[in-house]
Amino acid sequence: MKSVKKKFSSVGRSELIKIAISSCLLGNRVRYNGESKLNRILIETMNDRVKLIPICPEVECGMDVPREPADLVMDKSGLHLITRSGNELTEKLIKWSENRVKRLKAEGVKGIILKSRSPSCGLYDAQIYDSLNKKWVKGMGLFTAIVIEHIPEIAVEDEAHLNSIEKITGFIERIVEEG
Repeated sequence: MKSVKKKFSSVGRSELIKIAISSCLLGNRVRYNGESKLNRILIETMNDRVKLIPICPEVECGMDVPREPADLVMDKSGLHLITRSGNELTEKLIKWSENRVKRLKAEGVKGIILKSRSPSCGLYDAQIYDSLNKKWVKGMGLFTAIVIEHIPEIAVEDEAHLNSIEKITGFIERIVEEG
């Protein structure tokens, strides 16, 4: 850990490692219900060590705040993001995600921290309705899947798994070690 702190303290703010983070975790009111999910431990632990880049796939692709809740639905043709009233948002989010991922890579982002259980950002636990088997399963959100597909080398985690200073520091150390 000392080598990581030394490495962080020897660079200027503009040279800090760039980590994208779900905007709601920074306290921005971008969630479907107009709320945030401020995560103080993440912000306080990372703020002076890395450059945090806020990202909200749903808002940045043009969805409103507040907005109608949307669910992931798997059918024979694939995974879809559909509002509760049936509005299909899949292509809109995929197109934006593919462009945003290119920009993240070009900007040199080395890590990304995403909001768990989100239909766009969930890493392990986005709720997906499997319409073929008529049951809910856990999986990856649309944006997260595109990030991992297009930037396999990026360090990815959700806030639910970064629930202590030690785990957050470990995430940063992994990024530093992987270069």
